[in-house]
Amino acid sequence: LIKEKELSIARFGDGEIRCMVTKNGCGFQKHDWKLMSELMRMNQENSDLLVCYPSFLVYENFWLKFWREYWARVKCYIKQDVLGDAMITRPEAFYLHEHDVSKLWIDIWDNKNICFVTGKSSRLDSNHSLFSNLKNSSHIYTKNNNAYESIDEIYSNCLKQKNIDIFLIALG
Repeated sequence: LIKEKELSIARFGDGEIRCMVTKNGCGFQKHDWKLMSELMRMNQENSDLLVCYPSFLVYENFWLKFWREYWARVKCYIKQDVLGDAMITRPEAFYLHEHDVSKLWIDIWDNKNICFVTGKSSRLDSNHSLFSNLKNSSHIYTKNNNAYESIDEIYSNCLKQKNIDIFLIALG
């Protein structure tokens, strides 16, 4: 669906959900009212953005406890016709579906110009074999924590990039 409709995706994990529905922020991002509002708005618009949420993962205690606490606060914001599964970028998806998931991702950016936007010491490895078929790649580095404080600078740096097909942003 992502490739077929050329969708952008926003992956909401527990941190992004906390930033959207609480005033506590999360481990990598302090609370910001503007960020909170933007995260809420992303969930209320049907557009070319596929919002991805963690599944309920009934076999995992962390997610059982998390959704018991947060589902009532989150569900009122979700207005999307279709939701994606946030686990599509997590190791569990690759363990479970192996080559199928890898092939789907590789096909999305095949022969594309990618700009990686990430924290200076991020775990995102742009040299991983998943990215071996890129046409070209560039990088924009920013802070590992509280990156939203630099949103205007990040946005400006993205606009300066030329001939980019996909921005892959891993900033929490």
